[in-house]
Amino acid sequence: MKLVIKNLAELSKLAEELISLLRPTQSGATVLGLYGELGSGKTTFTQVLASAFGIKEKVASPTFVLEKRYSLPAASPFRWLIHIDCYRLDQPDEVLPRHWQELIADPANLIVVEWADRIASLLPPAHFKLYFRHLDETRRELELKFGWPKKK
Repeated sequence: MKLVIKNLAELSKLAEELISLLRPTQSGATVLGLYGELGSGKTTFTQVLASAFGIKEKVASPTFVLEKRYSLPAASPFRWLIHIDCYRLDQPDEVLPRHWQELIADPANLIVVEWADRIASLLPPAHFKLYFRHLDETRRELELKFGWPKKK
């Protein structure tokens, strides 16, 4: 699915629709991998997603701390929103000391990974892939793919 997002209201609506589709799985955390160049809207998307979940605190990209956790309201199907920014990583295994294996094993976690391509080898095959592309000052193209493994 490909969309052109023209403003924050449209992005917020998309985030709310996505939330309505997201449910915990038995196999581990639900992962949203955000892909795209600098300034394409990955952090803004994470901010509107957090807002749609009811998170009141300011959500900033954790570029220097790598990870930020937000407790979700009791009505949410998830317990935690975990925002990870891999921009500064040189190797995928640099995320491992942050308890990566425990994070992705817990079905109560919704993990949003900016610069997901930098840790692609560590992401579960069945993750949501959101590709962002800068079109102009106000418009972004967003393509959503579901990375479900193909059945044999």
